[in-house]
Amino acid sequence: MTHFLTSRCLSFVHAAFICIFGTVLCLNGCTESQPSNCGCPRDTLGRDQINGGRMPPAVAHTRMKLSASGRYLGFVENSDGGQRILDMSTGKVMDPHVRDRLPTNMRYFADGPNIWCPYDDSKFVVLVVTLTDTVGDGKDFIYGQHLFEMSVDGSLFKDVTPVTKAGMAGPVQITPLAWLVGSSAQADSLLAYYSNVAPAGISKIFVPQSGMLIPRQFPSGLLAQSKDRFREASVKDAENFDPPLYINGIEIKFPSPPGKIEKASWSPDGKKLAISVLPYYDTVTKTGGFREVWIADIDRYFSEGLSAVPLQIINFQKDFCTYNAWGTFGEFITNSTIAVTMHGIDADASYIYEITLDGKMVRQLTSEP
Repeated sequence: MTHFLTSRCLSFVHAAFICIFGTVLCLNGCTESQPSNCGCPRDTLGRDQINGGRMPPAVAHTRMKLSASGRYLGFVENSDGGQRILDMSTGKVMDPHVRDRLPTNMRYFADGPNIWCPYDDSKFVVLVVTLTDTVGDGKDFIYGQHLFEMSVDGSLFKDVTPVTKAGMAGPVQITPLAWLVGSSAQADSLLAYYSNVAPAGISKIFVPQSGMLIPRQFPSGLLAQSKDRFREASVKDAENFDPPLYINGIEIKFPSPPGKIEKASWSPDGKKLAISVLPYYDTVTKTGGFREVWIADIDRYFSEGLSAVPLQIINFQKDFCTYNAWGTFGEFITNSTIAVTMHGIDADASYIYEITLDGKMVRQLTSEP
């Protein structure tokens, strides 16, 4: 059971505590000059600096995606590699039981993350990694990836994978990026990295109703599309550090290098972008290397013609005395709050929390089963 308490943190007044599995996390109690007083060191941590020099928690809830209306939050439970759905109105967590619904010639390997339908809040597409017996002799199972269209109530479960040359086993890679705004029940548009050969694919738009695969023009690495479809955030090469970030093809200038961009999420009004970053770790000064969420005011950047995008930086050690060893996965919930994955320095699990853009706790969204 998770408890919320109000108390003092050493010399700091009015700090809030969260206790998970007997570990106390201090919230809003640390400063840059005295982080270790609250159990959240940020320096001289060596290679494992992203988790304060400790081993990461064994359990983590990650890769959050909010449905179009904001009712459902999909996430991945890493202990079994499975998709989960949180009903934001009731707090109930549902398991779609993907592994139990596969055809008999398929062996389950992992699933998630999902992408939500922009016009029907009850539908989503989930990535499922499988081993498939393509000839039916029960001997040789071939690796592949599949996309399954599902519904929250479980009534829909349909393989929509574009097989083409990949055959029944599915392609080597088909990572879903977005169910594009403007889709309809007659003509859906799913954007995914697609490849029949290892190691990396290219972005393609897939239309399940017709089976068409359409290469996407540069910039190909779509990170997020605003709900009003007027703004798209893309990167050219998300695997590298400091990749150029584009909004509708226009490169955005940062006040300082972001490091690695791991995820982006638009605010519901399309004005701000939550960017989950992994900054450089400086081996000389032994600083940096801790994951942050940068809230970029894209609206101001364009309307005022600024030389660099205005940022609010969420520093998890300073604001919460927490870490993000598995990633932050910042996902806008409202125009003023985001969902993030975080944990205390010695916690056994990393759960999802809703926080404000200026680094204040709102509520814990997930916990132990």
